[in-house]
Amino acid sequence: YVSQSQSVDEKHADILEEGPYDGGSLTNLALAVNYAINDKMGVAFNYESIVNKSGDDNIDDKKPTHMELWFDMGLDDTSGISVGYGMKTTDDGSPEKTQETMTNLTYQKDMGIVSIFASYIATTKKDDDKKANGDTTDESSSTFGAGFHVDF
Repeated sequence: YVSQSQSVDEKHADILEEGPYDGGSLTNLALAVNYAINDKMGVAFNYESIVNKSGDDNIDDKKPTHMELWFDMGLDDTSGISVGYGMKTTDDGSPEKTQETMTNLTYQKDMGIVSIFASYIATTKKDDDKKANGDTTDESSSTFGAGFHVDF
């Protein structure tokens, strides 16, 4: 759990006193739970809720909420896969919310001090505020990546 507040340093001329940063606050609550099903499988659940209040009473609070569910499975002693699904909803004070989803599939192989991986990620974003203004386009993307890391 994290809580912080903001105030303006008058030395920065580009930030206004009594503006959105002066007197603003942020509260963050995060929870993660991991469970090992056996020595080769596990599940994880992550949750995070944020309230970002502006110092300007005319600006609505932003309240994003993130949730992720992961499943990990070892294929043998040196390789495994991870499957993840995540959701993010943002309440910005308008009647409609922004909704995002993420699906991830990753393969990793350990070879001594080097681990190689390949990952596919698909995301979607739906902004009902845009739809209310006549824009019916939802956004989606697919990304494939590969890489390695070395442990020293």
